[in-house]
Amino acid sequence: MHLKEFAAANRLKTRNTGAEDVIPGKYGELAEMNDGGLLRLRLLAVPRSAIMTGSLRNRRRLAQAGGLKLKWRGDSESIWIFDPADSAQAALAIKLVQPKRKRVVNLTDEQRQVLRDRLQSARAIMTNGERKLPDATFSGPCGELACGRLLPSCPAADEAC
Repeated sequence: MHLKEFAAANRLKTRNTGAEDVIPGKYGELAEMNDGGLLRLRLLAVPRSAIMTGSLRNRRRLAQAGGLKLKWRGDSESIWIFDPADSAQAALAIKLVQPKRKRVVNLTDEQRQVLRDRLQSARAIMTNGERKLPDATFSGPCGELACGRLLPSCPAADEAC
């Protein structure tokens, strides 16, 4: 399975770094290995701090317990190999990296029509130059909306609210 197929199947965002396509995450990235459909999990501890180093150590333990194969281990980075066809390993890799997911919007026809009407009325207001005040009251000294700051006919316009 290729990285783009894996990303589409799991609703993950991809990024092209110039050299390769990756799925960036909070704690590392997922990329292709070019070895028989395997993917690479790269765990990073950047920025270097005690919190990130501890997080990297804990994620290394979880990856090892989950059956991922260690390819390389350094002080602030470790690289693991996993099979994307294995759903348990794929779910673990996604959990360890914590990538951003693509948003899925499922709207009914009625919801779409309400949004269309709302957008159309907002565009009409902006093109006509009209701006309506909200239908709320302000409890200032005169009881009017915004006490003279928005309504010039406020009797307490000269006083501070």
